Amino acid sequence: MMKAAFIGLGVMGYPMAGHLHKKGFPVTVYNRTPSKAQQWVQEYQGASAPVPRESVAGADAVFMCLGNDNDIRSVVYGENGVLAGLKPGAVLTDHTTASAEIARELAAACQHQNCEFLDAPVSGGQIGAQNGQLTIMAGGTPDGYALVSPLFDCYAKKHLLMGVHGHGQLTKMVNQICISGILQGLSEGLLLAMKSGIDAQKSCGGYFQRCGAVLQMDNRALTMIDDKFDFGFALDWMIKDLSICLNTAQELGIELPLTERTKADYETLSAQGKGRMDTSSLLTLLKSRDIQTVPADLPIEPEIQATVAAGQTGDLKLQPGKAIKIMTGAPLPEDADIIIPVENCRTENGRVIVETVRENLFLHTHIARKGEDRRAGEMMLDAGTEITPPVAAAIASVGKKTVETYVKPTVSIIATGSEIISYDQTPSAWQIRDCNSLSCLLLCRMLGVNAQLQGIIPDNPQATEQAVKIGLQSDILIISGGVSAGDYDYVPSVLDRYGVRKIYHGIRLKPGKPGYFGKTPDGTAVFALPGNPVSVQTGFKLFVEPYIRQFSGLLPETPQVYTLDKSVHKKGQFEYYFPVKITDRVRRLCTAIELNSSGDFSAFGLCNGIAGMDNDIQQLSAGASVAVHLFRII
Repeated sequence: MMKAAFIGLGVMGYPMAGHLHKKGFPVTVYNRTPSKAQQWVQEYQGASAPVPRESVAGADAVFMCLGNDNDIRSVVYGENGVLAGLKPGAVLTDHTTASAEIARELAAACQHQNCEFLDAPVSGGQIGAQNGQLTIMAGGTPDGYALVSPLFDCYAKKHLLMGVHGHGQLTKMVNQICISGILQGLSEGLLLAMKSGIDAQKSCGGYFQRCGAVLQMDNRALTMIDDKFDFGFALDWMIKDLSICLNTAQELGIELPLTERTKADYETLSAQGKGRMDTSSLLTLLKSRDIQTVPADLPIEPEIQATVAAGQTGDLKLQPGKAIKIMTGAPLPEDADIIIPVENCRTENGRVIVETVRENLFLHTHIARKGEDRRAGEMMLDAGTEITPPVAAAIASVGKKTVETYVKPTVSIIATGSEIISYDQTPSAWQIRDCNSLSCLLLCRMLGVNAQLQGIIPDNPQATEQAVKIGLQSDILIISGGVSAGDYDYVPSVLDRYGVRKIYHGIRLKPGKPGYFGKTPDGTAVFALPGNPVSVQTGFKLFVEPYIRQFSGLLPETPQVYTLDKSVHKKGQFEYYFPVKITDRVRRLCTAIELNSSGDFSAFGLCNGIAGMDNDIQQLSAGASVAVHLFRII
């Protein structure tokens, strides 16, 4: 019997995990609100864990059902995240409706740990989850899908492998576009029926059921007619889903005008505090826009009662038959429900002359409602968010004078080698320009860290000791060269004399085999990288950057999944990283760049990032998916 773990016990995940337990699978659950996990344990007599890592320990199949991309990252990464406890050979399945991008990201992370990954969003809503009648759209490998299919049967009436990683999420996007479009049309049709005197209930039966959207007619039309919207799939969830759809459409260079309009309508409803209502509540918005709701006795030339400027109090009440002149940003007077833009009217002798036809006047428009950007209690910023100028503005806007932040590390960079000269000098035949200092400096700056260059140190013990002594005063010391086994490679012995505790020296990695990492008693981290330019930049991406990110409180890098357009070979049992160039961003294609050696800076300079092959893999064929560590997001 496979052992399962389930992370995320919302309205969907709670019953889904319950169905697994009822079918006899041992289940351990985790929820960010511990009381919900305890409630599930009491109901199903299962087990719970305090952190994701412990919940997935020993599990053959791990399931997640969360809110969005950031929620997924918050439970997957870190020392207590899912990946920290996932055993080799396990299958991680994400039921969250999220982006195809994060599906590819998680697939790459799981591949690195010899695990399978499936992106498998579900359809069927809360009722489908409770009744075990969901539909699952999966993306991943046939092997991974076959392993968890018996568990899918516990809570799904139908499931299908749609293609490679990301295709499950893309299929869900198609599903949501169709549903929202049907609901938009259904809302417009019902409004027409109601206003024209047709029996709305009869219009949703018989012939129309047989030729139209049966599910929406059956499940939503009658409740829409009765103004019942306090159930079902929350429109805030649909906003999130349609945002993913439109982002993907933008990447593909296509337009989805109906989807854009539908999303905008849902956002209007959400701003009115209706975000938890069912998606069929689109009808209420159309009703509010109905021009027949504008009073027939609306004064054409009302007297101006007062003028309200931005910054004034909002305790003014609009008197019947009069108007109030209001500036942008001013509080809306009580009982005001029609806003006429200044472009559509003029003032004359203390009165407002409306210069637009009545059919162009709508209730409740041109109003910025309290809480429409963020409602009270909503998460404003996740931990790990970098404070950019827009983020700082958002923090100030909610009245936070101070926030707790991480401190950027101090970094020193040393280049070693008697043959190395400054990049702005002309080399003799036995000399090489220093490119490693500059590449490390720029890689640090891309992470928001201003590193200090200590210059070029010749290959002798005294110069090395003096440079290391100064460099160890920083939080992080990066050294290029002098770390191998040559007669003039003094770095390891000097570090040892200064009390640096060696954590590793030599790794099964190409390029970068002689790499070194150690720490001083007071916490300074030392990264000594082989001196060849390709080794330095590869080592920085794989080892130095993750350390700086953790030190700075930044989120982990998210490798991007691309498809190789030609094969890559290696010989030997070691982890191998090779440079790649992105050739088609939309179709996510890349090509491997061939190097003469790990010193081939000219060819390496053409790459956008690096991709890896595990120890036991000798060849990646054309068409294989690879996780690319980009030097810059493109």
